[in-house]
Amino acid sequence: MYAEPNWQIRVCGELREKTIIRLDDNAPGFKDPKAVVSFHVLRKGSNIDLGNILENVTIDVGRDNPGAAALAWSCSNYGAVRCVSLKSADGKALVGIDMGVRNACSEMHGLDIDGFETGVRVASGFETMVMLEDSRIARAKTGVSAADAKHGCNMVALRRVRMDGVDERVREGRNSSVVEIDAAATCNFPITDARYSPAETACVEDFGAVGDGVHDDTAAIASAFASGRPAIVFTRAVYRIDGVVEIPRTVCCVDGLYACFVTTVARPEAVFALREADSALLVFRRAGFAGGTLFDHFALRPVAFEDVYTEFPHMHGYYEEDGAAVPKGVDPKSGIWETYRNADPSTRKKVYVRACISFTADEPLENVDFVGRLVNNEHLCDAAFWFKGGRQRSSARRASTATRTSAPATAPR
Repeated sequence: MYAEPNWQIRVCGELREKTIIRLDDNAPGFKDPKAVVSFHVLRKGSNIDLGNILENVTIDVGRDNPGAAALAWSCSNYGAVRCVSLKSADGKALVGIDMGVRNACSEMHGLDIDGFETGVRVASGFETMVMLEDSRIARAKTGVSAADAKHGCNMVALRRVRMDGVDERVREGRNSSVVEIDAAATCNFPITDARYSPAETACVEDFGAVGDGVHDDTAAIASAFASGRPAIVFTRAVYRIDGVVEIPRTVCCVDGLYACFVTTVARPEAVFALREADSALLVFRRAGFAGGTLFDHFALRPVAFEDVYTEFPHMHGYYEEDGAAVPKGVDPKSGIWETYRNADPSTRKKVYVRACISFTADEPLENVDFVGRLVNNEHLCDAAFWFKGGRQRSSARRASTATRTSAPATAPR
């Protein structure tokens, strides 16, 4: 279960057209099944392989490599594969994405898989929940295969997945299901990867942040947010924020680059507060958090959270140890460990969330229109989510649900 600590592995290219991993033609060892890129080594898999991310990369398996699997994927709790191209020039490789060991919980978006016997193979059979969206599979015998599940099940949801030159769209084994979600009855996720020039980007270190987890960086980070630049980035590992950082309407993207935010003060206020209304989407992405509420949503402005990891209750014991930079003596069942809170529930907020863990505490998401992809509330409440107000609608061809809000449609990338 914990044999392989293959967690929080992040491989992020600039653009998939520029970041290319290519296997030599007729490479030794690839006549038999073998992965070009693998997120696991052991065949037994793991239950702690959470937070793995692969994005903006092309994996080209070349020619005359019939055993090649472009990507051997493993991930639990939350994780994602986005904007990735997997291709076989001669159309004779084995599989595009192979999920053959525990676990395989992932949000997959914007994939192009071309030239494999099987486009996506899901066979881990344990805690396997995958959503594939806005993607294409081409030149394959089988598009998506969910194999027999000896323990647990294999579950795959497809939404706006195009298949060209595919003999068999879906193959289902015992205790496995592939669900086709009705795109017209469910909500699109907004585009969150807008590009910003260096002149539009404020790095918090340039405003005096230390990023060592010891110094209180609240004032320096607040200065970066007040700079008028639309993108804020964090380039160090750990930032201690014992005050409140206000997010002005000029900021459009907060990118932690997988940094961790901690607070050492137990208080009712969140670390970040959004109080200025605007129609432009605010994107908060790629960050970890421990020690309180991360984000208070006051103003009428849509917010998207992506790849945000908040420590969950059964981690509290680790933080009670001496030297841990988080509040001590906090009841694990309290609402102090959460990513998001609607701080003014008298106004209805619009929130998009994907590949996040511990998004809300053991209290309702009140008056929130919510669109989610792979959101894990890991032990924080009896149900996955508790909604009060807001709008919801579910629709699927088989046994899957999806939340609908009034958000405008966006075209697939």
